[in-house]
Order: sequence, then structure tokens, then C-alpha cells
Amino acid sequence: MEALYRTGAPFDWYLIDDLDAIRDKGYKVFVFLDCFYLTADQLRAVESLRSQNRTLVWFYAPGYASQEDLSVARMEALTGFAFEPVAEGTLQGTLNATGEAVGIAKRQKSLCVVRGGEGVCGLAHGVDKLKEKTVMALKRHPGWTSVFSAIPGVTADQLRTLYREAGVHIYCDSGDVLSANEAWLMLHTRAAGKRHVTLPKACKIITEITTEKIVAENANAFSIDRPKHSTAVFLLEGK
Repeated sequence: MEALYRTGAPFDWYLIDDLDAIRDKGYKVFVFLDCFYLTADQLRAVESLRSQNRTLVWFYAPGYASQEDLSVARMEALTGFAFEPVAEGTLQGTLNATGEAVGIAKRQKSLCVVRGGEGVCGLAHGVDKLKEKTVMALKRHPGWTSVFSAIPGVTADQLRTLYREAGVHIYCDSGDVLSANEAWLMLHTRAAGKRHVTLPKACKIITEITTEKIVAENANAFSIDRPKHSTAVFLLEGK
């Protein structure tokens, strides 16, 4: 998903079987892209994440298939939403807050939309026959937040908002491709202009390595002017 790279926060990829190993590594948001089939052990591992104020983001049909059967009820128990199965629909929607069109122009047989209910906040409605249906929603539970999308349409802006609410550090909100760790930061611009970058902690020296230019010292933030479609890589030297 392109949106993941444009949130302004770095992220890691894991297999579903890695969850037990990373549960206590401090991740605040988990995005489940295609976990339609879950074994009983995998399901328990996912369920164990619903605590510590984490945000879990689901797509299409999380947990629908298992070793034994196909079950919408299992999806509901996992995500905390009530679902309405529909025979067919277009994988597109319109964001309720902005009117922005999201998703892809593809017809999909067998999908689930979100039923209304206490605590359910609709984020997007569908198109065509699903125009009156909720295809993206958020629900806050004690100790965790659940976000579901029936379509591949969560935007970088939406993810960035979810990240901030979950306490994830945002380095830059310009919508550029960003990757970072404790020692390095890479930024690839989509348009020309000034970028402001905020680090999670102060660095002694921040150097743009392709030009060998020191852009900041003893700072936890810096600004740079960049041309369109350019890549800058920064060395972050600690205190």
C-alpha cells in the first residue's frame, strides 16, 4: 500500500506468525492487510493485541476463514464490528469527512459492510449499490481501537491521524515517502518545496550525506528545501 510509505512514520513488515515475537516491542498500530485465513493459534495471537491502547486496522475479511469453516461471526468477534454480508460491490468509497473518492474500480463478489451500532463511527460510504452502506469505520473499545475497511482505500492522511491518536511519532506530514531508524532518515519528495522534519529525540549532528552538508546541530528538528522527485538521506548522530 502506497499510503503506508507516505504517512511520515516508518513501519515494519511481519508475517502473522511473527506476532508472538513482536507483541512486546512497543508497536502502537497494527495493520492487517490480508489476514482472511487464520488458524486457531494465529487468531489467539491477534486477539492478544487488543490491549495497551493499540490501534488495529483490518481489511476486507479478517479471520473469515479457518481450518474448519467460513464465519462472519468470527470476523465480528475479532474486530468488534457487526457486519452485513453483500453478494457483490465495487471496491470504492467516498470519505465522509472530505468527500474524497478512495479505493479501486473493481467489482468484488462477496464482501462485508459495517452495520451501525453504539460507538461505530462511519469513515466512508460505498458507491453504486453500496452508496448507503458503510465500507469503512472506526470503533473505540476499552484499551484498544478497531478500524475496518471493506475496500483498499485507507489514505495516508487517515493513517497519519490514527497514528497520532495512538501516540506514534510523525517525522513529517508532507505526504512524501519516508523511512527512518535511530541512525538514518530518508525522504523522497513528491513535489518541490520546504520540508520540516521532527525527530523523536535530539541529535548532536544531522548531516545530509549526498551533499555532506550539516543541516542541524543539537536539534530534534530541521527544515530543508527540496526539488520535486528528489531523495535526501540524513545521518543522525546521537548525543
